[in-house]
Amino acid sequence: FSLYLSPLVAAPLKATLLIPAPKERIASSFIPSICKRLETPCNSTSTRALIAKRDHQEQIYLIDTKGPLLIALDSSSPENTALAQPFDFSQYRHSAYSNIDEEHKSIEIYPALYPLENNNYAIAIVNTTHEMYSGGGSFISTADFIHLNPAKKNPQSYQDADVIYAGVPFSCGKLIRACFSEKDYKLHGKNCHEEYDGHLTINYGHHDQWTFFWHQSHLPAYTKKSTSIIKRFTIPTQQEKPNHLNTLGLSVCGESR
Repeated sequence: FSLYLSPLVAAPLKATLLIPAPKERIASSFIPSICKRLETPCNSTSTRALIAKRDHQEQIYLIDTKGPLLIALDSSSPENTALAQPFDFSQYRHSAYSNIDEEHKSIEIYPALYPLENNNYAIAIVNTTHEMYSGGGSFISTADFIHLNPAKKNPQSYQDADVIYAGVPFSCGKLIRACFSEKDYKLHGKNCHEEYDGHLTINYGHHDQWTFFWHQSHLPAYTKKSTSIIKRFTIPTQQEKPNHLNTLGLSVCGESR
């Protein structure tokens, strides 16, 4: 049994999205039956079945959003739970937790596999903080990229997980109200908010050396013209600098990182 996708000859390294498994492959009883028989049980009502978009064998993965929990099922015998590989992140303490209050301490598994050396993969464990205010709001998502290492299936923190990169800006959005009177709205019409939107892309190099690109657009209030930037940055892996979180010199939806 192998957790990982079959390599494509001479193909560039790239992330592989996990997409909903075709209904014809998943009987209605499949997820409840699997969840209750797993060594680490999943919640059938919060679990979805996914496949890797470019995997010709169409290995099935289960993601339980309430865990969060990822289960890689055997590609040739997905019903055999003895061959399943569960990765339980329910006790994982995200690198972002040191900077946020208790109500924002929640995480999710982003449905994608990120390529590592020797046909291994990482996943992104994402923490998202939200702020709401009059006429607007914001969110910032931060990722810890963790090697799917069967020897470390139940990590408690990024110190004891097989983390490749920690504290990486993942996505953001912000809407700030800029009109406060009837006169403002008459004068500026639909341009009464300042808006930000940002997301991460990655180039995957040899020896797990990734290059990150932060894409961000900014629409100032009272205008119709937005500006866009792409900023390249690199950070040391956790193997190079264990337990180290970086000051990146980025503006992430108007906040310094």
